[in-house]
Amino acid sequence: MKVRCILILFVCLVLVSSCKKDKPLESNINLIGQPLSVIERYTKGNYKMLYSYGGLGFGKTEYNNYYIRISEDTLTWTINDAIFLHGKINWQQDFELNHTKTYMMTFQGPGAYPYILAPTQVKDGLLVLCDEITDGYSYYLSRIP
Repeated sequence: MKVRCILILFVCLVLVSSCKKDKPLESNINLIGQPLSVIERYTKGNYKMLYSYGGLGFGKTEYNNYYIRISEDTLTWTINDAIFLHGKINWQQDFELNHTKTYMMTFQGPGAYPYILAPTQVKDGLLVLCDEITDGYSYYLSRIP
């Protein structure tokens, strides 16, 4: 009986210790030039948009009820609980505005308007998505459960 208990305990210990554990996400990481698997790991999830910087005057805009959900192949952006954007993500590797090759999310918005967002970094725990247009915006997103 003791041998059986010890054997079962040993098997359980081996199984638990061999489980693959995901490393926690870093709170600061540059995503430009990273492999697609790293970028997808840091972008998948549910987010609340806190603020954006940019535009012609490079101003800061704060948001209250803006949310973005990024799944494996879809981005859904809601404003005040209404869907603003919902599109299939196509990952493309291209040169971003600072001339560095990286992966960008491209998808069609309303009226077939092409959106291009580059996940550039995680800064102090906030995911930063940048419009890939001149005078574009950088969106700062907080991960939510």
